[in-house]
Amino acid sequence: MRLCIRLSKCRSSRDDSDVHILYPRKSIFTKIRDGFRKMGRAIKHGFQKMGGAIKHGFQKAGAAMKKGFQKAGAAMKKGFQKAGAAMKKGFQKVGTFIKKTAGKVAKFGLKIVAAAASVVSKVVKFIPGVGTGLSMAIKGVAIGANAASDKIHANLGKLGKVTKGLDYVISPLGSAAKAAGSKGGKAGSVVSSLFL
Repeated sequence: MRLCIRLSKCRSSRDDSDVHILYPRKSIFTKIRDGFRKMGRAIKHGFQKMGGAIKHGFQKAGAAMKKGFQKAGAAMKKGFQKAGAAMKKGFQKVGTFIKKTAGKVAKFGLKIVAAAASVVSKVVKFIPGVGTGLSMAIKGVAIGANAASDKIHANLGKLGKVTKGLDYVISPLGSAAKAAGSKGGKAGSVVSSLFL
């Protein structure tokens, strides 16, 4: 608040009796303006306080959501890694199974195809006109399938005896020569080289 001092007589000589303290007068409009300003500041302060609380609430909620998503993401990542490892292990098992079994199946299947083609070539040989040529073509298929089967390195186990029987069906003389070669020493190897 401001104070106004009024000097009555001379400015050089001062007397305390002449000094009067006057309070400033405010107009009604000034009072209204100051009231609105005070009310405006209170409203502004209230909104700032409320805005700070809302901001803090959203930040807290955002942090909780972020933490939740990070936790869920980590759990999903761990799950995918676990599933990936299980799938990899499964594929490795399947791959090993295929590697072991596919060779056996292919070798045995080719032996059966070769034996069937060999029998068919012998039967077709008796058809007049086309029999000999067709028989030779089918015999070629049998020889190719047998050669492919022999190139596959797979242990057939108990089916090995069956494939030896199929070898006899495919080439009776070749099987006999092979047997003679394995038991006959030098003479057997000469005979087997003639027929194979």
